Amino acid sequence: MMRGWEVERAAGVPVGAERSAAEAGHSEDHPMLGLILGAAILGIIITAMEGGEFPGWGKMILCVLAAVIPAAVLNAVLPPALFFVGLIVGAACATVAIMLTCDMDLKRAGLAAGLYLVIQVVISLALGALVRS
Repeated sequence: MMRGWEVERAAGVPVGAERSAAEAGHSEDHPMLGLILGAAILGIIITAMEGGEFPGWGKMILCVLAAVIPAAVLNAVLPPALFFVGLIVGAACATVAIMLTCDMDLKRAGLAAGLYLVIQVVISLALGALVRS
């Protein structure tokens, strides 16, 4: 007679640590997709604010990386209760990147970066709630 986990493994269902690795790794499977979606969101925000054309994928990806990398590094080092510090630093870095790449002034670049990070947080919370349920 087979145990429960043996039946699951025979059926191809991840078991124990395999299940945890499969569940934990779902967002890391396609990091480029997240980067492109983030660039598209930021590009839409800047296009709407400037009333012109899309600034370009290269500029938007650079701005998204400027926001995400410092936030990720700080969030990895700081305790989870201080997650907002990473968001603030990410927004500041994105503001500088937007100012330099899109020729926007400080106020408008800060508004664009803030809107981008708020939208990203809302999307992350919504997807997290969907995954947990």
